[in-house]
This record gives sequence, structure tokens and C-alpha cells, in this order.
Amino acid sequence: MNNLIEALNRPGVVMDRVVLRLGKEDGEFQPWRLGPEDFAEDFEGFLACLKLKEIVDLVEGRMREQKSQLREDRKRIRELQKAEEKANEKLTKAAMKAQKKIEKEEAKKKAKEERDRLKAELKKEKANVSISNLEVPMPKGIDTGTSALCTQNDLETNEGEQLIGFYIPKEE
Repeated sequence: MNNLIEALNRPGVVMDRVVLRLGKEDGEFQPWRLGPEDFAEDFEGFLACLKLKEIVDLVEGRMREQKSQLREDRKRIRELQKAEEKANEKLTKAAMKAQKKIEKEEAKKKAKEERDRLKAELKKEKANVSISNLEVPMPKGIDTGTSALCTQNDLETNEGEQLIGFYIPKEE
């Protein structure tokens, strides 16, 4: 600091200083003239302000880094939440698909059981029905000279052709 003051006190160095100031609110011009007697104090004030500016810049830089880190952390959290939601949605879809498959298989099983039951009933009914108990009317246009009804015995014992359960004698 003394070297600076000595350098400024050499002949040919201008020691008067002028500060041109504009008012903050009204914009009024204010010139300040400062003499050499206050230079050391003014210079120390300048250095203190410079140091304060450097500290403020460091703090602002650190705050920017923290803010940036917070944004990155929030972004990662959102990405993880989104991935978790996707995984949950995928699991839900898979569970629904499996449930539908189970329901479909149960429906198929019930339908098969119903078909089997109906087939068994039909088979049982067919077993209970005998041709000898059937009475089938003779179709129109066929005159056999016999009864329009015939029994199983008629079909088995008489000679002739059989047409849908009817006995039609052969013409000689």
C-alpha cells in the first residue's frame, strides 16, 4: 500500500479525483471532487469494496451450483418416479391380462363341461329311444297297400328296400 502511495506522490501524477455520480431515484448529476489528502482512505475503501464484490461473486456462484444440483436431483427423482409408474402400470396390465386369461380358461372349461353334459344327456336320450317305439307316418305319394306305420320287426323280416325307416316292398 505504501508503494502505491509513494508511486502516486511522484511528480507528474495527478492526485485529484472526480467521481461523477447520478442519483438513483431522480437521475440528478452530482460531481464529487476528491483531493490527495483522502486518497489513502479512499483507496482502502475501494479495495474493501473489491474484496466484497469478489466474495459476493463466490457466494452467487456457489448458490448457482446448489440450485443446479437441486434441479438435477429433482429431475432424477421425476425420472425415477416416472419409471416406477411405468413399471407399476406394466405390472397392472400383466395382472389384468393374466386375470382375463384365467377367466377365459374358466369360461372355456364351463362351456366344455356344459357340452359334455349335453352330449351325455343326448346319448342317454338316444339310448332310451328305440325304433320299435317310433311311429313314422308314410310320406305322401307312396302307396304300399300296407299300414302307413311299420315297426322294427317289419323292417327286419320283410323283404324289400328300406327308405328312411319305411318298408317299401319290391315290385316284381
